[in-house]
Parts: sequence; C-alpha cells; structure tokens
Amino acid sequence: LRGLDELTLHHYLHRVLRALESLDSLQIKWPSEDEFAKLLKKQATWPFARLRKVVCAIDGTEISVARPTVGAIKNAHYSAKKKQYALNVLVVVRLDGFIIYCSDPQAKMNDQGFWLESNLRANFVDKPYGIVADGGFTLNYKDKKRSMENIISFTPHKRPRRTKSNPERGRLTDVQKRENVEISKTRVVVENTNRRLKIYKVLGSKLRHYWPGREGLSEKGITPRLIVRVVAGLTNRAILRSPIRSIDWVPEMVTDADLLSMEGSEDEVENDEDFDKDE
Repeated sequence: LRGLDELTLHHYLHRVLRALESLDSLQIKWPSEDEFAKLLKKQATWPFARLRKVVCAIDGTEISVARPTVGAIKNAHYSAKKKQYALNVLVVVRLDGFIIYCSDPQAKMNDQGFWLESNLRANFVDKPYGIVADGGFTLNYKDKKRSMENIISFTPHKRPRRTKSNPERGRLTDVQKRENVEISKTRVVVENTNRRLKIYKVLGSKLRHYWPGREGLSEKGITPRLIVRVVAGLTNRAILRSPIRSIDWVPEMVTDADLLSMEGSEDEVENDEDFDKDE
C-alpha cells in the first residue's frame, strides 16, 4: 500500500464497501411472519412465563466521532450520556443475537426518539409476538391523549419517586425486582451484539469518516451509514458462525442473589439529605 496515495486508497476502500453492501448475504432483513412464528414457537419453553411471547430485543449504541469544528454542529453531536461527540444507532436483534434491524447513524437522537421516528411499533401491532427493551424506552403509553394500540412489550419497572408523604413509595416490590431481573437476563443479548459491532475498530474507536456538513449531499464517499451497514452485515455473518447464544440456551432462574444485587442500583433509597429536599 505504500505506493498508493491517500485519495486512491480512499476510492478503493469505497468500492469495496459498496460491493460488500450490495451482497445479499450481508443484507439486514426484517423476518417474515413465518420466521417470527418459528421464533415464537421456540420461546414456548422460555423459563420466564411472562416473557414467552418476546422474540427480539432493542437497544441503541453510540459511535464516537471527532469533535466538529462549527459551534452549532458541535452542540448537536455532543452526547451528555457518555460525555463524547457521537452518533447513535438503533439495533433490534433476535434472542440469539442476530441483527434484524439496524438504523442509519444519527446525531442527537436518543433511543426513544429513534423508536418513534423509525415507526418500528407498527411491526408489532396486532401481532402474537413482542419485544423487550431497557428503561430508556416507552413502548406503550398509558396517557389517553397519546393513546396508541398496545403491543406486546416489556421494559423494567422504574423506581417510584419517594416523598415525605409517602416514604415507602421509593421502593420496588420483590415481584417488580424479580421481573426486572428476568427482563435483564432476556435482553442482555442485544448488549452482546452491540459489543460485537464494536469489535470492528472503525466503530469501536473514534469514527474518522464523518463530515457533519455533508448530510444533505449525495453519498459519494465513505459515510457512517455505509460503514454501519457493512459492519452489521459482517457481524451477522460472524454470529451465524459463532452464535452469542446456542440454540438450546436458556437463562438461569432468578435467585435471591440476583435480587440482592439490585439493592444498590435501581432500588437504592435516597439519602436523608435528598429525602429532606424531596416533596
């Protein structure tokens, strides 16, 4: 490669990425109803009875980018969550880790915003199967003004806000804790898949092929969208070769140790100083 200048090498890489993107074996495809039916049948033996209709998990992951130079663009790309400039990608996987949906990278887009913009909810309306997510998602609304047809979905119970008038409100019940652990054991596979994506250094380190001012122009070069699509396809190929979970894998039942491990996180009670300020 020493005999190639930077521009020529860039053109070669672009052509290779375009060729990989066009391969049918690397396409990210939403499963058919028959495929979902097979996944649902497999879930009939899932140890957590309430989650036996869950066939996929959803989560977002951030891709670090270099700090943009223009102030307005710079602010639009800053992620307060991880204190870095980043693009967010939304991923939906089967419970064996295989990716069935991967969004285009976007700046300043949180997980819930992605869920609403992509309209993935429509794929689960009036379906016998559902989806599981972390606490960053609101998959079903209770507010009548924002009423939508409910889908089969599960997210962790959030700890109620504790007040002086109701000091016991700030605790989760043992049943809620157990259900949260069950959800965590089920959806951890999407975290493992996101980690597989980051094994590729182009996404695991700071993404260099990104120019914020070119979003409206035609994609003639190496873009984050092109990179993410190719890496997701290659990740699926690797997962088929070396699955995150074996076909017969099932999570262990929830133990008392699992419940105790939650005491310092979701169910942690505020200290006295915070409690005094809380109304």
